[in-house]
Amino acid sequence: MYKIVVVDDEPLLLRNIKNSIMQAHDGFAIVGEAADGDEALELIAAERPDVVFTDIKMPTMDGLTLIGELRRRGIDAKIVLLSGYQEFDYAKRALQFGVEDYLLKPLSPRALGDLLSKLHDVLEAEKRKRQDELLDDIVRKEIDFLPPAVELERMFRDYRAFGGLLLCAGSVSRFGGNWLTPAKDFWLKNDLSGLLGELVPEPLRFWIVQLNYANEKLVILASPGAPGPAFADIAGRLYDKLLACRFPVTMVARPPFSAMDDLPYLLQRDRILLQKFAIFGQSRRIDPHANEPSERTPDHPLAANAEKLLLNWIEKRQPDPFKAEFAALLGDCERQACPQIRLEGVLKRVVQLFQQTSPGPSQPRILEIELEIDELISGSYKYASLLEGMSVLLDELFQLAGAEKHVKEDQPALVLEMERYIRSRYTELLSLPSVAAHFGVTPALVSSLFKKHKGIPPMEFIIRLRIEKAKQLLCISPPLTIRDVAAAIGYDDPYYMSRLFKSVTGVSPSEYRETT
Repeated sequence: MYKIVVVDDEPLLLRNIKNSIMQAHDGFAIVGEAADGDEALELIAAERPDVVFTDIKMPTMDGLTLIGELRRRGIDAKIVLLSGYQEFDYAKRALQFGVEDYLLKPLSPRALGDLLSKLHDVLEAEKRKRQDELLDDIVRKEIDFLPPAVELERMFRDYRAFGGLLLCAGSVSRFGGNWLTPAKDFWLKNDLSGLLGELVPEPLRFWIVQLNYANEKLVILASPGAPGPAFADIAGRLYDKLLACRFPVTMVARPPFSAMDDLPYLLQRDRILLQKFAIFGQSRRIDPHANEPSERTPDHPLAANAEKLLLNWIEKRQPDPFKAEFAALLGDCERQACPQIRLEGVLKRVVQLFQQTSPGPSQPRILEIELEIDELISGSYKYASLLEGMSVLLDELFQLAGAEKHVKEDQPALVLEMERYIRSRYTELLSLPSVAAHFGVTPALVSSLFKKHKGIPPMEFIIRLRIEKAKQLLCISPPLTIRDVAAAIGYDDPYYMSRLFKSVTGVSPSEYRETT
């Protein structure tokens, strides 16, 4: 409900205007009235209405002077001028002062209704945009720089209960790259807004906030009254729909809360639950209110007998049996539905074992490899791809420990050949496995070498080439269809290409075409 203040020095007209407004639109409430500009100024400063209807000619302070004083004080209410026929030209000139519109007295019910409908749409759009900005500030800014509580209350005053759903596609990220990962690709291919639009009934509302990591999203639900079972029902149905996509998604379902300024503190707790209880490669719904998980990360991620066996193969410089034992270890983690935080401990402990041999990797290199493990886990969602990526790192560790080299000496030349191959075929249905097969190496080695020498993963390089080509094709006259552009750069699905284009450039293909 939006607030209106009416200002007019004629009591009969003032009463008629108020009655007309209340009959014309049910989305507004009159919160005050004034007979002159001085009285109106004090009232408006106290009530902070969304709309002010004011007569032009009044004693002590006329309408235009009132508008100027409101703007000087930073009060940005929508202004509607009321005027008689003799003031018609005056009212038209007043539009340059930033008023929304003007109406002639006596008011036409149809004109008033049309104006209120227009104002309601404008206010709704502005409120929605500001709500999005405030939510973005809440989840991205430090606690000391949060929006004022009074503004949060004003923008979300129509709601009495809120719920939160923290969604993480794939692995919990500990690596802040902007590269296209399978999890980010999942959100591009699946329309979360569309799913929620089917599940959230009126009068409930929802917002989707992109978190700092590309694979994490926060859904805020809002109800004008008590939520009852509605929030839990929406969470359950959304989780079922995400499960049907056959990609691991972790959901932390936040119990209802009543004040929006509590959100940043609640979000911190939910992210701790996410990091602690997410299972690598599997979907999971975490409900801290109903049934908080009780798993505890072991103090020692590897059993003593496993450490002893792995150390034996390191000391004997035998990478093949070491990697066979390591693969069995990952197989156990997968069968046990290992939480990601425990899996990270296992992988990093395996790397640290190489420091117990002589010669061994330097401490700086061990730290770098641990960061590469964070990147590997963040970009993986299957144990097979995790094993493949770890195999490259283990090869290097054995190399540093004096074992036989498994990676080609002339890496820059190999990467250059890969780049030439990709540039010549990027508009085809090119994939990481197909590039690897062409050069007779593993996909993990292609990815590792490409990132080492080019600074980005090979698939990200392919996407950049395709988007640049799409930009060229969008400028062709006569224009190509979006479907034709997508097909020309190697994508069968034009909708997916459009979402990918927007994620890279910030605008849709159609918007890009219009601005060039």
